[in-house]
Amino acid sequence: MTEVAVAGALLAGGRSTRFGSDKLQACLPGSSDRLAEVGARALRASGCTPLAWISPQLPEALAPGFEHLADSGEGPLGALALALAWAELRKTPQLLVIAADLPLLRGEHLAALIAAASRGRTDRAYCALGPQGDPEPLCAVYPSDWAHEVGLRFARGRRAARSVWLREPCSVNLDSCADPGPTTASESSSEVTVSVTVRSAGRDTIHPCFNLNDQEDWEQLQRWSKKGELP
Repeated sequence: MTEVAVAGALLAGGRSTRFGSDKLQACLPGSSDRLAEVGARALRASGCTPLAWISPQLPEALAPGFEHLADSGEGPLGALALALAWAELRKTPQLLVIAADLPLLRGEHLAALIAAASRGRTDRAYCALGPQGDPEPLCAVYPSDWAHEVGLRFARGRRAARSVWLREPCSVNLDSCADPGPTTASESSSEVTVSVTVRSAGRDTIHPCFNLNDQEDWEQLQRWSKKGELP
């Protein structure tokens, strides 16, 4: 991977209420890797440095190379604000953030996202598109100097990750994560969304930003595993 001056943060503080148990401790079908470890490996492979693991408690086995940051556990926006403040303190202009419950993300997907961000301005956010074509705010590269504004939004009671957007994002589609090609973006927007693979739709479609929320999603992963379709 190409060296990049981008910090990385794994958001691993969810309560897994819809899943019914701690999903980050679950091993992926056909693998001995826990869900959180998969995300940590993808961040390391992307070339990000330094790396932070954001969760209320110190994990039993902190991934090598990660610094643990204890957040309040009050929602993803608070965790994101903490991660941005940490990156700003480390004097890293940009921060790649991923949620730990995106089990199909790989280093090459994140590297493509970083590459798109590196060709743009550091005052913009670059966000991957999810399976439905919607921006995924928890797979994105953010300017670290957004820390103050995001922290204010959290202090005012906002908790949802999508509260991070300072303006409506515009979209940049990439046909291939290996060769993203040129990107363009509206000069009037502070955010840019990036599709790390060909855009597709449908819950049953294998996509890098497939989100593991509940038991139905878990069963879908198992079906893909039995067919030998998981990456």
